[in-house]
Amino acid sequence: MKDIVEEALMSFKPMLGMRRQVIICDFEDDVCTMVEPTEISLVIANLIENASKYTPEGGQITIKLHKEEDFTILPLVMTA
Repeated sequence: MKDIVEEALMSFKPMLGMRRQVIICDFEDDVCTMVEPTEISLVIANLIENASKYTPEGGQITIKLHKEEDFTILPLVMTA
């Protein structure tokens, strides 16, 4: 899952750079989940795009990836 998130982030690096937004990644090790890679990539890309759109220039976006019981959690936190 970490690889999928990192790959999605790569496509947004230019846009984030233009808006002077900083991405902080906080990934737990060994978070595995069964997902359809293409579908989850689209969802993650949409989340990143929206986070960038609604985060002010110079703001920070934190992406976390961790497990809670049987669930994989992927919150995005935006700050000014």
